[in-house]
Amino acid sequence: MVLAFALSLTALLSSAPAPLSGQDHGIAYGTAVTFSEGKCWFWTGDVGLTALEFRKDLESRFDRQRAVIISHVANIPTRCVEMARRSAARAGFKLIETEVRADAGPIGPPVNGS
Repeated sequence: MVLAFALSLTALLSSAPAPLSGQDHGIAYGTAVTFSEGKCWFWTGDVGLTALEFRKDLESRFDRQRAVIISHVANIPTRCVEMARRSAARAGFKLIETEVRADAGPIGPPVNGS
């Protein structure tokens, strides 16, 4: 009976999903990087930002104790993803993840009142 309980508990614990990077950091911010017209564009909302603007936005509006996830399409130039990671690190984020997503781009609808 004790052995059956121990085996059941082990099976249950081993089936639980692993938190981001093996740690539970609660909320992770979603951002994106795209490539258009020969330039890398960085997104925390519906307006494309330069790398410097991206870093400043991350510094001013986001809790750097949380994780940041940078989404991008599979065929984006590597330098764009590297620039996004570097900007997030310079903004003070310690936990930075990247993910390939076909729908990577502007985050949320335009905020223009219409």
